[in-house]
Amino acid sequence: MVDQANCADSQHVVKNMFPEVKLIVADKNRGYGSGINLGAKQVRGKYLLVCNPDITFLEGSIKAMRDYLAKNKKVAVLAPKLIYPDGMVQENCRRFYKISDIIYRRSPLGRLPWARRQLASFLLKDYDRKKPMAVDWVTFACFMVKGDLFKKIGGMDERYFLFFEDTDLCRTVWSRGWEVHYLPDAEVIHNHRRLTDGHSLKLLFRRVTWIHISSAIRYFRKWGRKVRMLKSGKEL
Repeated sequence: MVDQANCADSQHVVKNMFPEVKLIVADKNRGYGSGINLGAKQVRGKYLLVCNPDITFLEGSIKAMRDYLAKNKKVAVLAPKLIYPDGMVQENCRRFYKISDIIYRRSPLGRLPWARRQLASFLLKDYDRKKPMAVDWVTFACFMVKGDLFKKIGGMDERYFLFFEDTDLCRTVWSRGWEVHYLPDAEVIHNHRRLTDGHSLKLLFRRVTWIHISSAIRYFRKWGRKVRMLKSGKEL
């Protein structure tokens, strides 16, 4: 478990209530990707399972992910089906961003008919999420990755403090000839609160909004504007 120097009280709880857990405490919060890299350096397993603290695994979900990666040699990154506590399915697999996707999601323009169609495509709303599928990228609230490949590509790009580090890693995986898949047979509960969604002008004054924008700028500078993958949406 990695603690990004957030709370001494939580560190005390982990050490005393879960002594079998190896706790890694960073000297400061350098971002989500940095925390993953820090934890990855301490593991030696064939597969690396990464999850947020608000994740609850349902029975058999971890085994299903491990077995899927073992069977599918070209798959490097795998995400389970995320569900809210009320049972609603989260949209954690998506097509790669266009610049207009971000504009539509963060402004009233997203209510226009053509913008709504584009955002539906971005969020893979044409996919019923009932079968395994190759996808462009998955959100990293919970994912499993082949450990040797993760280290070979250098782990997460730590230039992203928050947001787009998951999109970036999945693009790197695809660019190296590997694949990213979504596995609905593995289900986990994600007690998630959205940080940046919405069109309110109040979002412009929130720090998290500007972190998201700065990460988007880094992403498009790195990868350019050719961002769509043809394989996304292909059922397996």
